[in-house]
Amino acid sequence: MSHPMKILDRLALSGMAIGIVSILQPWWTEGLRTGFFATLIFTALHIVTSHKTSSDKAAP
Repeated sequence: MSHPMKILDRLALSGMAIGIVSILQPWWTEGLRTGFFATLIFTALHIVTSHKTSSDKAAP
């Protein structure tokens, strides 16, 4: 895995975790909406980076 893809993948995983935490917290009223969209965006980023890294491993 190339260095920028590794950083983006870790960012995506961290963003998904932060999104889930903001969905589940009870104090911030906009947390559900913000957390949902953050989780959605970071999940899409994780899908892209995981496909990129898997195609890098398959190349000879």
